[in-house]
Amino acid sequence: MSNTHKIRTQRIAPAMPLDSLGLNDGQRWVAWWYGGLKKNYRASSQPLVVVVFRQLSPDGRSFGDYELRDVPLTALGQMRIGTIWANNRCRERITFQTKEFSVDFREGGWSFNSFAQAAQAGTEPPYPRSLHPLKYGRDKNPLIELNLGTGGKLVIPSLEFFSRCYGRSQELKRVLATYPWRGFDDPHSHLYAPLNQQEISGKWQVALRDNGRLATGDAKILASAKYLPPTTKCLKGIYSQLEQAHSASPRQGHGSRLAHPKIGPWFRQPAKLRVRGIPFDNGRSFLALEVIGCSEPEGPPIILSRGTREYPTIDEMGPPTEEGLGRQPYRTSLKGEMDLPLTKDDEPDHSGPRASIDDPEFEELLPPSGNRQQVVSQRIKREHAGSPIAAGDQATDAEIFSSGAPHGEGKGVGLALFHAPVEMESQGKLRDMWEAAQHLQHAFPERIQSVAWFAFEGGFQRIGHPKLIQIAPFSQSAKVSGSTRKWPFLDKEATQPRGALVMRIQVDEQDLYVVEIQRRTRPKADGSGEFSEESMSGLCFHLDSETDLEEWLRILLSRIRYSEGVFKGLVGSCPGDADTFAHSKSKNDTVPCEAAARNALRKMGVKL
Repeated sequence: MSNTHKIRTQRIAPAMPLDSLGLNDGQRWVAWWYGGLKKNYRASSQPLVVVVFRQLSPDGRSFGDYELRDVPLTALGQMRIGTIWANNRCRERITFQTKEFSVDFREGGWSFNSFAQAAQAGTEPPYPRSLHPLKYGRDKNPLIELNLGTGGKLVIPSLEFFSRCYGRSQELKRVLATYPWRGFDDPHSHLYAPLNQQEISGKWQVALRDNGRLATGDAKILASAKYLPPTTKCLKGIYSQLEQAHSASPRQGHGSRLAHPKIGPWFRQPAKLRVRGIPFDNGRSFLALEVIGCSEPEGPPIILSRGTREYPTIDEMGPPTEEGLGRQPYRTSLKGEMDLPLTKDDEPDHSGPRASIDDPEFEELLPPSGNRQQVVSQRIKREHAGSPIAAGDQATDAEIFSSGAPHGEGKGVGLALFHAPVEMESQGKLRDMWEAAQHLQHAFPERIQSVAWFAFEGGFQRIGHPKLIQIAPFSQSAKVSGSTRKWPFLDKEATQPRGALVMRIQVDEQDLYVVEIQRRTRPKADGSGEFSEESMSGLCFHLDSETDLEEWLRILLSRIRYSEGVFKGLVGSCPGDADTFAHSKSKNDTVPCEAAARNALRKMGVKL
């Protein structure tokens, strides 16, 4: 590919350095393609992906030679197609076009294709070869072709879809590609833990292994695999495809065999995908080189059980014996430190430290119906079950890190865990806060008796979409600044009034209230065409007398106009106890604004 114009790139957060790449010649290399999976005979619990790199010219106008490198499957989140690497480090990527598509994961809505398959069958290739030229003209790597309403197609490399859309932890992908499938009822499962609870009608229940390697975001795909045979078949088939290919295909250097598994959507419903890539066929079709977001399926609420291990203390374990101190947890957790060299050639030490590394954020889009499947987490105490660690080995340091299964001691290898933080598609802060409060009621029914919205006409309502209380405009005679006079409206033309959401949460036999002000929206500065809401705190309060509610709300919604939505100066006038709260996020959120709703309750003395 050659350009008369400089290829557009942008700076990104540094990825984890991969010294084993050997791309330390000072040149810039683009991660261009994923070239198949193969076994790792040095560290068998780390399947390898052949990543194809292409040299970027010094002037940034053309691409040159191809180079192949073996990379752990778990590292693909760091090595996205289009990322640019120099001296084994990545700090920039090619700027692709961002698009969102409505697709159908049901039978007939998609199929597999590859350049090798198309050449053999004499059919149309996945995309024009000149659009994104590959090293091999008959490349065997499958691509998913999804039908579009335009009459065109959305084309996604199968390994990219697998890496980004199969749960949020790379550990899940490692297990699926490394071991034969063991389901929820197998005591030796690498993914499921014993549930030890009765099934609840109308809900899905799933228990995940409590070794800290899986993410809450893995719950939906693993719950689906427990209850829906098509998902089970999909996940089970990954390892079987790899084993069949490894035993049948010719060797590809270092004694390994290359596999090209067909890994497609794991659920059968309409869906939305947000991707980056290159349009073709006059804009009717699109080659997606990066998946940045996907909707997940509708379904019953999921009750997710995660273990809280009860580790023995040193005193409880007694003095050291020849077998050591018994079973111990990992002693160190390293977060946010990116300068941690990753190896594909060794397994982690049992007693080594852990490094938790964030992959690029993943956007969980709303399903086309708008009904998000809820996940309610609960903790269950379990006795610790792990591997024996010899006395004196509990505080091992690490010089390098590996994402494989811990094995042995004394190698100086720590454990690297890769997770993609989830950014859930928002329906606006007011709708998100309402649904978060409802979610908490489902999660804590023994504590939260009801959630209701309030309007002056009609009082409290528990069902239906919340109605907002309109904020009154200023009178013509009011002496306020121009910006303050316009604040009660959402538009510059002052034709669309703002509203306020008032919620009552009855929790622990007391009435707590939350007030949220409707936000204006504005285009994001990144040129994506998307919009963001203005930043604003919420108000939480309880009253000395419930009869004061309507009078206090009228005073509050009048005075808030003068401070242009800032509640802080108004908390002292509440006839009870009031505080502001921020809309913070948490990696453990299962619906948008869950952490914010918890924060509001916590400000009122309620900790869930």
